[in-house]
Amino acid sequence: MKLPWPFSYLSDRRHRIRYGAAIATLLSIYVYDRLTDLQRRLVEEEIVRWYSVQGYEFSYIVDRPKLTADYLAFHRATAMMRLGFNVGIDGLNWSEVLPDSWKRSFGSDGFNEFRLFDPATDEAIAYLADRGVIVNASQKIGKKWIDSMRAKYP
Repeated sequence: MKLPWPFSYLSDRRHRIRYGAAIATLLSIYVYDRLTDLQRRLVEEEIVRWYSVQGYEFSYIVDRPKLTADYLAFHRATAMMRLGFNVGIDGLNWSEVLPDSWKRSFGSDGFNEFRLFDPATDEAIAYLADRGVIVNASQKIGKKWIDSMRAKYP
């Protein structure tokens, strides 16, 4: 069913935002896993530096062990962009991959944009797989995964 104008526009916009957030999140997890220890330390220092400028350094350090991988991915992606790290896919760079709101707010809006079990996440997984980025199978993400669990455990 095709939605009438304002709703179809808003639905398409929401899908584009979630798709972009999924690409950035999954790519950030993939790239971060392949960084050297020195590069990882630089990324973490950039995140702490950003939080200290905002006055939240202590909060980030205290809450860091409780944060999920997808939440940390927002901050790490923005830090990798600011540090000039390579995305790992030819023809792409972090400034193209990251949603505009992440660039302005150091990823804090990303947590509201990314959805683990959204069809846009499935599309992002397929897009990245076509470019050689394999999303870890142990990550329980994507609408296809949640639908398979619903079928398995009705």
